[in-house]
Amino acid sequence: MDVALELADRLGVDKKALCPEDDPQAVFNTVAAAKVLNEDNETWDNLVTITEDDLAELGVTGTPQEGRVPILELKRDGLYTIERTPDDGRNFVPFKEFREDPEGNPLNTESGKLEIYCRAASEKVHGWGFAELDPIAKYVPPTEGYEETFANWETKEKGEYPFQILSLHILRHSHSTFANVPNLREAFDHPLYMNNLDAERLGMETGETVLITSKWGRCLRPLLVTETVMPGVLGMGQGAWVEIDEETGIDMAGSMNVLCGPNVTTTGFQSWNTCICKVEKWDGEPLVPDYLWDAREVFEEE
Repeated sequence: MDVALELADRLGVDKKALCPEDDPQAVFNTVAAAKVLNEDNETWDNLVTITEDDLAELGVTGTPQEGRVPILELKRDGLYTIERTPDDGRNFVPFKEFREDPEGNPLNTESGKLEIYCRAASEKVHGWGFAELDPIAKYVPPTEGYEETFANWETKEKGEYPFQILSLHILRHSHSTFANVPNLREAFDHPLYMNNLDAERLGMETGETVLITSKWGRCLRPLLVTETVMPGVLGMGQGAWVEIDEETGIDMAGSMNVLCGPNVTTTGFQSWNTCICKVEKWDGEPLVPDYLWDAREVFEEE
């Protein structure tokens, strides 16, 4: 909200029109409106009792009311506990009617029952025209998943692209938003994460620049060796703004979109979260930390 208010100020929008209540008043309004279900499971009580003195103490406007607990007591304790009993009738049981009488309360399925073998789900996917889907639930190897990193799955012989790389949400930006902000780039790095066993086997160390190559593209990243990823698996943040070197065609920014191809999963979704790749030592100039790069800014001419 603070960001929105600052933008409003710069755009000449009245902050009071955008947000007429300050934070204390907004919190008070929410708490004052909270209700507690009574034991009859039909009627409701106010959660908090509010007096004129409470309004003055909190510095807000409102109406006194009776409730279960004084509002200042709730503010002090931070919680209100509702006593429960096994027979209080407040438990939610999924498909309760069906479980008690399956024939009298059939589900909205072809058989009226829970379907492990579900022809409707299979026919729905087939109708989309993307792929074949078995009517019975089973494991389906993902597109460019771990299995494809092997030239021979039975003998576990690795193939041309021996790593599965997964895209991660990282702290420096939200998807691609704020990905060009230098101080965020400095605060939160954007490396390629590799297991220490793989790094040792390849003779690679934290901090050195590596070349990541998939079926679809190439990019450079500094390496971070860690035990938090499995051997044979890599991790890299998603959302980086592409920075293609026009001479080599290599992305300098570590964009997962460069590495992932136009694959479609079994149920018709784009598989942007994973692909297979290989990693090599980079024999060119090491990457300059990207927080030192010139910020890319886009302005519209009036």
